[in-house]
Amino acid sequence: MLQEIYISNFVLIDELRIEFSDGLNVLSGETGAGKSIIIDALGLIMGERVRMDWVRDTSRKAIAEAVFLLPSGSEGLLFLIENGLMEEDEDRLIVSREINPGGRSSARINARNVTAGVLRELAALLLDMHLQHEHLSILKPDKYLDYLDNFAEGSAELLLEVGNIYQNLKERQQELETLERSHKDKLQQMELLAYQIDEIEKADLHEGEEEELNLLKTRITNAASLLEGANSVQSCLYSGEIGRNAYDLVAKALDTVNDLKSEDFFADLSKELEEIYYNLQDMAQRLDSFRQGLDFQPQQLEDFIFKREIRYNRSSTSSSCWG
Repeated sequence: MLQEIYISNFVLIDELRIEFSDGLNVLSGETGAGKSIIIDALGLIMGERVRMDWVRDTSRKAIAEAVFLLPSGSEGLLFLIENGLMEEDEDRLIVSREINPGGRSSARINARNVTAGVLRELAALLLDMHLQHEHLSILKPDKYLDYLDNFAEGSAELLLEVGNIYQNLKERQQELETLERSHKDKLQQMELLAYQIDEIEKADLHEGEEEELNLLKTRITNAASLLEGANSVQSCLYSGEIGRNAYDLVAKALDTVNDLKSEDFFADLSKELEEIYYNLQDMAQRLDSFRQGLDFQPQQLEDFIFKREIRYNRSSTSSSCWG
């Protein structure tokens, strides 16, 4: 894939062009011959951080450039096409890096400016560089399983089978977790229902109690106005000023009529007045009982509210059970 490297004004090298042929290419030489300089230049091309001691003559820029031939369908070619750096019908890649005298650097792919980060992403798809650990795919943990699997015969079929087993195991685990959550929810619901049933039983509710409670609430809320009205009616009918209330007036009229019962008309009227007389007595007694029933304690309103809540909870529980 690597066809050519061009280096200019880099460390000890003034200018150098190396072309590579198909197959194995070996650069050999004594220590200090410049082999590591070529590797450093290739590292710079692939996005490594710029070092000013790489610039041989600080009055002019240093250049490192590499030419690659990318096979159709290769990862590097697909990466470049996806990022708009090559066309689908192209296969020749030129990557260059320059260090200007002021220390600033620039990077280009096929004459298009890119960042050093893009070069580093591309480098992982193009090269494995000895001693440049960030570019060694053999040191990448996500490659380990691939290396190991390649030693086994029929690894593709085995991987597919293991993948299916693993997927099935994950599905069974998810089903188990769902069942456990469902069981836990049911237990919590049962505890809630048991608590609500106990509260209902403690409330000692009976049929028609809601109507009674609503009536009681009305009486408690309106106790003052009801008592005032009852007293007023009681006074008008029975316990008002002597001789001025309805009971006394009817009694006086009845006495007068009784003295005239020899006349049939007054005899009939006497019976009607007697009925009114006794009805007034009965009304007075009922009013008295009603007034005594309006003597509520503050706790009774709280008891009413509590019973209403119990009844509401019972209704909600029934709905949830049948729902």
